[in-house]
Amino acid sequence: MAGGRPTLYKPEYCQLAYNYCLLCATDKELATFFDVEESTLNLWKVKNPEFMEAISRGKDIADAEIAQSLFHRAKGYSHKELVTATFQGKITDTMEVDKYYPPDTEAAKFWLKNRRRKHGDWADKVELDVVARQEIDPEQLKYEIKMLIEELTDADKLDIQGLLTDGNNG
Repeated sequence: MAGGRPTLYKPEYCQLAYNYCLLCATDKELATFFDVEESTLNLWKVKNPEFMEAISRGKDIADAEIAQSLFHRAKGYSHKELVTATFQGKITDTMEVDKYYPPDTEAAKFWLKNRRRKHGDWADKVELDVVARQEIDPEQLKYEIKMLIEELTDADKLDIQGLLTDGNNG
């Protein structure tokens, strides 16, 4: 004889969960909808594979539709629209026209941030490799400056001397 109280789960919850997930419901929202704890919802998903499948399908379809809309908004799109002309409150003419929506840079940026996140191309947070600062040997620095000066042309040397002179007078 099995212990515990009977489950509140009903097979018709599959369709309800699917429909609610199409509206972008989270697991927490589903639990509230079914008036159970989220842990109970998780148990239902484990014990009822068809319930888990309904939730997954609903979420996948909703995500795909939103991604498609965002993609179209990011790259711009056109659609047919019926335009009506009126005169004194009466429709005088109707015509189908192509309505154009230009690309939306914010939508494109959002799309790329999420799609290219692992490549770091569009991430908000940039990670830098930090190299430890080394102490500079003054003698080595003098030598390198001397070598650079020797490579300069006479005109470059005059320009640098002019900059140094102007900098001291200002």
